[in-house]
Amino acid sequence: RRAGRALTVADQLTSRSPQDPSDVVVTVADVGRDGVGRATDRARAAQVGWAATPFDRSAALGRCADALAQAAPEITDLVVREVGKPRAEARGEVARGVAILRYFAQDALLPTGQVFPAAGPGTWLQTHRRPLGVAGLITPWNFPVAIPLWKAAPALAHGNAVVLKPAPQSPAVALRLAELFAGLLPDGVFQVVPGGAEAGSAVAELTDVVSFTGSAAAGAHVRRAAAERGVPVQCEMGGSNA
Repeated sequence: RRAGRALTVADQLTSRSPQDPSDVVVTVADVGRDGVGRATDRARAAQVGWAATPFDRSAALGRCADALAQAAPEITDLVVREVGKPRAEARGEVARGVAILRYFAQDALLPTGQVFPAAGPGTWLQTHRRPLGVAGLITPWNFPVAIPLWKAAPALAHGNAVVLKPAPQSPAVALRLAELFAGLLPDGVFQVVPGGAEAGSAVAELTDVVSFTGSAAAGAHVRRAAAERGVPVQCEMGGSNA
């Protein structure tokens, strides 16, 4: 149910295998704006404690990498089934996802600031980088493991929480990643919000930093929504060397 009423077909996302449209991979509720709002609230509450524990963040991302590596055959099969990717390419993408998580597990322990020459004696001039809060990620169907993790891993490593809205065509892979990471990351730190355009707009309008990969038309909307609020936004839109 959403907003106190029974779900209709319009409230649902059905992922079908492109090589066999009769094969329904998953049917899930479209969370809509309300669901994104609730997820963002949970993420914002969880982010405070997550940001304060860099060594825990590093260890947790390492455990996520191990979990994905252990589940690699299953996730490879799911990528092939849900997005129609050739098996060798799907296997390579999952391996890349493992490598991304392991890389950013170490990145979490990098220095968080610098010291600069001061204007006079007895003065201390220092910078300190802080997490932005809740990172809203909007990702496409064609790389359902690598692109979400390429965005989520650095955000998590540096103390942000993540709300991920995958493409409507490939929610099953994203939801399976969330299941793998459940218990390895604090509750609320990594959430998947399946949905269509309404959910995507809500991510752009409610989170503290936005990263988008997708079409030029959708990216233009995301860019405007974030810019109007004055939050950082990253848009990778169609084309070579985007």
